[in-house]
Amino acid sequence: NAEGWMMGTMLTEIEWYPAQADATCSGSVLSKGRLVTFKDAPCYQDRNWGKSFPRWWTWIVSNHFEGHPDTTLAIGGGQPKLRGGVPSPYASVSVGLKHKGKEYSFRPIDLRNRVRTNVTFGKWEVTAINKSIKVEIVATAPKESFMDLQFQTPEGEIFHDYETLSGTVVVKLFKKSL
Repeated sequence: NAEGWMMGTMLTEIEWYPAQADATCSGSVLSKGRLVTFKDAPCYQDRNWGKSFPRWWTWIVSNHFEGHPDTTLAIGGGQPKLRGGVPSPYASVSVGLKHKGKEYSFRPIDLRNRVRTNVTFGKWEVTAINKSIKVEIVATAPKESFMDLQFQTPEGEIFHDYETLSGTVVVKLFKKSL
């Protein structure tokens, strides 16, 4: 459970909370006449709520790291509207990492945290730093693996949500010398 990583701040008109970033699921899916059955597969479930969609939003979640079965990563952020509908002049991104039984969170509301991002289609580069920890993340996915999931926003606009279910995530965790 990623409790506390990205809980709603009520500062923006949209909130995101990865409620079960490290869940497992079992079941079957029938797609195009093909039945796929899975047991104890890594799964993810989040919650989104608010009054309006951000100008842009990007996120990545991974709960399957080879050799590290208890590691979970959730990153999300964008350029939301502030309460009252005023567009935020800044982008903000949150990072939550659980590794070897410890949880690390980097949130914009925690003023001692810094999160730098370089996001391009198919590649994420994220560095998060607080007073004692630094985490570097590089996530990539082939451009052809993305799906264009379209839906209508509350304002009636068509929003294009580009998502992929495959990719590579490399996480480096450092403890700063004091």
